[in-house]
Amino acid sequence: MSQYTTVIRSNTKRRKAEGNFEMLTLELECPPYNFHVDLRVLAELGGPLFTSWKVKQEAGVDFVEVTDMSPEDVKVLIHATARFGSIVIHKDNYLVMSILASQYRMLTVLREVESYLIAANMPLMRKLEFAAELRMARLYDATMREIGPNAVEELHRYLRDNGDRLQDVHWMLRSALGLNNDYVCIP
Repeated sequence: MSQYTTVIRSNTKRRKAEGNFEMLTLELECPPYNFHVDLRVLAELGGPLFTSWKVKQEAGVDFVEVTDMSPEDVKVLIHATARFGSIVIHKDNYLVMSILASQYRMLTVLREVESYLIAANMPLMRKLEFAAELRMARLYDATMREIGPNAVEELHRYLRDNGDRLQDVHWMLRSALGLNNDYVCIP
């Protein structure tokens, strides 16, 4: 059991009819935060986390314990997926959201993170590291097109500027750039 326990209680008073459908809202009691979210919308994002919350609520369980995520991560996840009626990824949440979306297999959220990273103003090698780590093909292709034929030189410049070594680069990125263990750089 984790050091965090977030209890998610179903608030049946918040069930309300809207148009031709009934909105299933859930109150998240995550001290010091409280959220009211529509589980149907969240379940459509994919992955087992939100789907399991919806299934439990439909089965009549009025609470769910989340023990594998900190309250702050729950806050970031709910704000990014439910607060504004659509998925919102920005510079303050993309890192946490990429981890959570990957961990809970939320493919729709991962695609939004990928779109954010494609447009983000960050070092191209950092984008390639994300692409390799999270297996984001669109991000990899867009970044490689931007780098052009100078990818190896760009990698060495990035490593030099950040005080890193070639061994610190993700193995999938090294492989994609054609760099193996026998690679030698002569300045």
